Amino acid sequence: MATLKQMAMKLSVKELQEALEWKKRQEKIESLELKRVYLAAMRERIQILIDKLDKEIVKAGGTRTIKVARKTGKRKLSPASRAKIVAAQNRRWAKYRKAKAAKRRS
Repeated sequence: MATLKQMAMKLSVKELQEALEWKKRQEKIESLELKRVYLAAMRERIQILIDKLDKEIVKAGGTRTIKVARKTGKRKLSPASRAKIVAAQNRRWAKYRKAKAAKRRS
């Protein structure tokens, strides 16, 4: 069996550079993973503090903090609102056509 020193001697410079780059990438990935875990823990701590504050506010006679829910899906217009929009657009088109016709006459 070859010793570690003998194996190292057989490696090319390019292979050594690739190994170093790989190690740096691994360290960066590990660092990012640690940051992600840390931020997740911080988020959890903040949520716990918000919950505690909510309980104290309710005890004092107030209401809980409002959690805003995102609306999903399309918004619906009433038929009256839709008619107003259509009428306004028709007026804009009529104004445009009138101005275009006036240019042709000139």
